Amino acid sequence: MRILILFILSITILSCSNKVKEKNYNSNDPEIIATSFHNWYLDQVDYYFGDVPYEIEITKGENQMCLLNFDSYITDLRAIGTISEKFIDSERSRLNNCVDNYSDITWHEYYYSDAYLLSDLCDKLKPFYFIRFEYPDIEVRITETIKENEDLVFVVKFYDNETKYWNEYVSKVRLENENEKFLITDIDWIK
Repeated sequence: MRILILFILSITILSCSNKVKEKNYNSNDPEIIATSFHNWYLDQVDYYFGDVPYEIEITKGENQMCLLNFDSYITDLRAIGTISEKFIDSERSRLNNCVDNYSDITWHEYYYSDAYLLSDLCDKLKPFYFIRFEYPDIEVRITETIKENEDLVFVVKFYDNETKYWNEYVSKVRLENENEKFLITDIDWIK
């Protein structure tokens, strides 16, 4: 009986862990590299249970003000294996505006407020920022490849499981050759 209880408890703990879903996105194929970030992002999203692809921790900082910590997100980006430090630096820069906005809010005000009231402080923290929609079972496809000097730029579109193209969401992924390997250096929206 004790063994059964320990087994059930260990299964419960393992299933509830908030660890990044493991998947190998590492490849030498530029097309796999170009879709790796969005595929990772979609793998992390749990539409039904509200899981988000990255964890931003909001804690009590100095002088009782909010402090934003996105170190685990940066660690997760590095773990993908296809993301350049240039992209990580741009993510830090993109999120710094959020850090500034939240640092003006007292911990008490944040802790006791409705999360939706504070969501406008930083739209870049919204869970579907890089895919722009809340829909499960999306496939990422490359529709165009452009060579710009030594860089590769891929036009990425999103399709539902019925292969319908969602034309309002078109992303552009730039890869640069760093130390004989292509890595993602920029992700932007065309529309």
